[in-house]
Amino acid sequence: MKAALRPHALLRSPAFPFLLLAFALGPIGLGAIESLASWGVLALPDLPGLPGHRMSLTAIALSLLVAPLMEELAFRAAIQDYLSHQRWAQKQWCGLSVPNVLTSVLFAACHIPTHSLALALLTFFPSLVFGKAKEASGRLRWSIALHAWFNLCFIWHFF
Repeated sequence: MKAALRPHALLRSPAFPFLLLAFALGPIGLGAIESLASWGVLALPDLPGLPGHRMSLTAIALSLLVAPLMEELAFRAAIQDYLSHQRWAQKQWCGLSVPNVLTSVLFAACHIPTHSLALALLTFFPSLVFGKAKEASGRLRWSIALHAWFNLCFIWHFF
């Protein structure tokens, strides 16, 4: 039988401060991306839906529902979990596990075909947050929720 969702249990979880910080960093990180773009340091991809264009409801649904679910299943539930069971990957660097770092590198690399190189490489950092959320909570739902939140912040900020 599935346990009922108890919000007070989340508040006592050791993962709660991390999840709260990650939730707050979504818009802050996107503000940093916009600043880099306005200074000419970062080139945002020239795709329909960027400022001056409207994003279709289908694209929004894909970004907020399908992409977070499918990408987190592939990267966190499959790849990161597999790597976390490998003996050689049991180390940590600056509080980040080797499986999380390697999965995040792969996550960023997989965004290169659909994003500018700089923007694709910047997906490495939210990916670390998604992976840490998965590790800290033991639940995939938190990485999916954070992924959807980051995508929502990106859409809200740039479209």
